Amino acid sequence: MSVGGKKVEADVYKVATPGDPVLLDGNKLCGSGNVTFVANWLGADDLTVIAVFNTPDVPASDDRMCASYTYK
Repeated sequence: MSVGGKKVEADVYKVATPGDPVLLDGNKLCGSGNVTFVANWLGADDLTVIAVFNTPDVPASDDRMCASYTYK
C-alpha cells in the first residue's frame, strides 16, 4: 500500500457487512458512508495506524481513506 507517497507493508481486510458504526462521542467510524475495507500498518515511532475506507475496490493507497486512527 502507498502511504503518504511511500510504499509500506499493510494488511487490508474486506468488511463482510459494511456499516458506519457510531463511536463513543457520537462520531461515526468513517463519517461519510459504510466502511468496506480496513487497513493497518506500522507508522512512525512504532505507532499502529488503522485506516478505514468506503471504496468499492481494494484500496491501494491512503489517499481514498475516509478516516484513520493511530495507536501507541
